[in-house]
Amino acid sequence: MRTLIVLSAVIAAAFALVEQDPLLDALICNVCVDMVTKAESAGLDYSENWLKNKFDEACEQVGVFKTICVIALQYVMTDLDKHIRGALSPRAGCEKVTLCKKN
Repeated sequence: MRTLIVLSAVIAAAFALVEQDPLLDALICNVCVDMVTKAESAGLDYSENWLKNKFDEACEQVGVFKTICVIALQYVMTDLDKHIRGALSPRAGCEKVTLCKKN
């Protein structure tokens, strides 16, 4: 039970930090768009496991914010997978899971 509470607090803190920092918000959005673009290019090799295995690699781009990036992506992975399979544009998929702000 404690683990669940701590995990919930970490996720909430990560999303609060992303929303308060425009630079971090842009970085996370760019990581998401880049990852969705690569997922769409993976073709038959794509799967939810493919997506999960790319989190660490994709989040390397944000340096010290890597942990926040990975947590944010893990939190939305199932929904993001649905949008990738639904053939939404990378930006639209990332907006749907709130990792990018709508233009």
